[in-house]
Amino acid sequence: AIFAQYRLHFFSMLSLSTTGCVSAPAAGCLPAKPSWSTECLQEWGSYMKLAIPSALMTCFEWWIWELGGFFAGLLGEVDLAAQHVLDEIGSIIYMVPLGIHAAACVRVGNALGAGDTTRALVSCRVALVLAGIKIHDIYLKIKIYVNDKKKLTCICNVSIGVLFFDALLCVCSGILVGCGMQKIAAISNLAGYYCIGLPVGIALMFAAELKLLGNAFIPQ
Repeated sequence: AIFAQYRLHFFSMLSLSTTGCVSAPAAGCLPAKPSWSTECLQEWGSYMKLAIPSALMTCFEWWIWELGGFFAGLLGEVDLAAQHVLDEIGSIIYMVPLGIHAAACVRVGNALGAGDTTRALVSCRVALVLAGIKIHDIYLKIKIYVNDKKKLTCICNVSIGVLFFDALLCVCSGILVGCGMQKIAAISNLAGYYCIGLPVGIALMFAAELKLLGNAFIPQ
C-alpha cells in the first residue's frame, strides 16, 4: 500500500512537470494582459450550459464508483480484496477506452463543426469497434496483483463483462460530449447508475447472495 501511494505521487508529479515543461514555452510567446478585464464575464451562459452537465456527468460516475467499493466492504475480506484488485485492473485497462473517448470527442466535434456528418458517423463507428475489442491478456494483468486462486477466480468471473461494458460506456460518453450533448449524458448516467444499476446491484449482492458478482451490476 505504501509503495502504491509513492508510485501514485511520483507519476502525478511527473505528469505535472511534463505538462509545465511543454506548456511554459508556448505560454511565454503569448502576450499577457496586464490586469483583470470584464471581458472574461461575457458568454458565461453558453459556457455553463456545457460545464454544469459535464461536471454532473463526471460526478455521477465517480460517486457510484465509491458506493460500489463501500458495498463490497460489507461482503467480507475476500470479496473486498477482490474488489480492490478489480478496481486497480479496471483503472489500468480504462486508459485504453479513455484515449478512444478523447479521440472520438475531438473527431466527432470537428466533423460536426465542419458540417461533415458522414465523417462524424464513421468516427463514431470506428471508436465503438475499438472499444469492443476483447482484452486478451486480462488474466495476466490480474495475476500481477494476486496469486490466490480463490480471489483470482472471483476477479476473473466479474472483470470481463464489467470492463467490456465500461469501455463502451466511456467511448459513448466521448461521442456525446463531441456532439455537445452533455446534458443527455448526465441524465443517462443518473438514471442508469442510481435508478437501475444501484438498486439491482444491491439486491443481487445481498438478497440473491451473489456477493461480488452482484456488485458488478453497480456501474463502476
